[in-house]
Amino acid sequence: MAFDQPTRNRLQKFVSEARSLLTVEFTRQLQNDYGLDPESGNISPVEVLTGLDDERLSTAKILRETFNHYQSTSPSEITKDLLERIMREQAFTMLNRFAAIRMAEARGILFESISHGYQSKGFQLYSRIAGSGLGSTFEAYRWYLFSVFDELALDLAVLFDRFSPFGRLFPRQSALEELLGLLNDPEIDHL
Repeated sequence: MAFDQPTRNRLQKFVSEARSLLTVEFTRQLQNDYGLDPESGNISPVEVLTGLDDERLSTAKILRETFNHYQSTSPSEITKDLLERIMREQAFTMLNRFAAIRMAEARGILFESISHGYQSKGFQLYSRIAGSGLGSTFEAYRWYLFSVFDELALDLAVLFDRFSPFGRLFPRQSALEELLGLLNDPEIDHL
């Protein structure tokens, strides 16, 4: 399918908005939750991150390992730039995951999972089975999406492996809902 200029412009607008949203979201998470500040270049020792559960503490350690790896391969690069690289990778991975899921849904390859957010048929079935055992609707939806990622990772691990150092972060509720709004905008539905 060849895209005309207005279509290219609309697609570019979507990508820019989604990347900006995820960049802001993941910068906040790195700063507030993981003690990594892409804006200042400050890195807090993992020992001071006492409020993290085991999963997020593991993510904090993996993010630092990624930073150390980048620093060892590019020793002259500034700390701030390396942290920005980590944040951008997290944002790009999440955007690519959601875009791939949305395109798979549109082609009938995947059961409806994000095209109607919490009302998507796949999540509705999942939540009926899971009941209230997974917490709030957002938490249950997050776990549902993780199960979708895990299933798709069997064939596309490079994109969907949620244990990969490139895809450890997940948007908080308000950012996720805004991202779903962007993905499901009627203006890009045909794309």
